[in-house]
Amino acid sequence: MSSHHFVREGQEPALLILDVIALERMEPLLEWAPTVIVTEKMLNDALTWGIKIDVAVVDTGQLSSWKERLLHQAPIKILTHQPQEDALETAFHFLISTKQKAVNIITQKPDVIMKKSEGFLSHLNVVLLSEDFRWLAIPSGHFEKWVPARTQLSISHQLPVTLEGLVAHDGKYEAVHEGLISIRSEANFWVQERL
Repeated sequence: MSSHHFVREGQEPALLILDVIALERMEPLLEWAPTVIVTEKMLNDALTWGIKIDVAVVDTGQLSSWKERLLHQAPIKILTHQPQEDALETAFHFLISTKQKAVNIITQKPDVIMKKSEGFLSHLNVVLLSEDFRWLAIPSGHFEKWVPARTQLSISHQLPVTLEGLVAHDGKYEAVHEGLISIRSEANFWVQERL
């Protein structure tokens, strides 16, 4: 007996590519055919990977050049922004306008992206991925997950937190036993997990 899952468009987290990571890290994210958004900085790399790009975010001055270079990706939506505007913000506005609920962002600069994402966390569930780490936005101030014993987590900045199933250890939090752990705070925060 086989198991099939039907996914409605927009139900899977979109994938926003801002930086290079190993293609093997991205492949599991591509399995469910998410909306793939690529910023201009990464378009040349993404085109060599042989993936389907759904949305390109480019500088207005480069639009005609990219239209021609992306013809083989049709259908593709090309979003433009002015040189002084941020491509990430343009992508966030697109995701919200298309009623997307979540986005996985490939980045090597999580601290920068965390700050730029703050104003959008009430609209989008944001996860940042780099080669070695995953950062989860916790706008509710409450993180809960089942983890193996000795799992180590970090949070984005020093906050008063309430821990369950974790102990503080060298600036990180470590799971005492396999089971459900919890981190609570009065403020929003980000949780880092090693991949």
